[in-house]
Amino acid sequence: MLKSFARATVMAVMLVGGLAQAAVQTLSGRLDDAANPALIGSFGAPPVFTADPLDSMENVALYAFNLAANQAVRFQSLGYAAGGIDPYVSLFSGTGDPATFVRSFAGAAVGDFDETVMLLAGDYTVAIGLYMNMSFAENYGSGTLGDGFTGLGGSDFGDGSYRLLLTTSDVGRLPEPGSLGLLLVALAGAVLAHRGSRLPQH
Repeated sequence: MLKSFARATVMAVMLVGGLAQAAVQTLSGRLDDAANPALIGSFGAPPVFTADPLDSMENVALYAFNLAANQAVRFQSLGYAAGGIDPYVSLFSGTGDPATFVRSFAGAAVGDFDETVMLLAGDYTVAIGLYMNMSFAENYGSGTLGDGFTGLGGSDFGDGSYRLLLTTSDVGRLPEPGSLGLLLVALAGAVLAHRGSRLPQH
């Protein structure tokens, strides 16, 4: 009985503690940094670096990630509040030129954003650029990452830096409130049964 109780306890802790399994990736850098390996130019590689800082603000940073299972993914921009660019983030399904546009993220009017979306398992690419530097794939409603970006950005580029937190989790869905209640009832029953097994037998 004690072993059964221990197993039930471990199961409850695993299920209730599922939210703590999240993994956070920080995607950060500068659009005007020639040493930033994530950068491409809006109209294809290589990125642009000139004496005019506005030219560098046409660059876009690309980051690939993989999801092992269907899950909620949080996209949280923190760079604008710290003095960086007003960001425009595009999400693509797949990697490389054939990757297809999924959706974009930007502040409601200006600045950072915090959004969570459900995504299927697979490979994805995040493109981080200055606000309004949209991909041609988004503009046309079809197309791929290889079509490039418009190069049309606003003037709110701050110090040229960006910072995006990407939070993913491979844990399954947590129990619904009703299911969690049943689990706790079952756990309480296991506790009582264990105590009962310790009473003197007549």
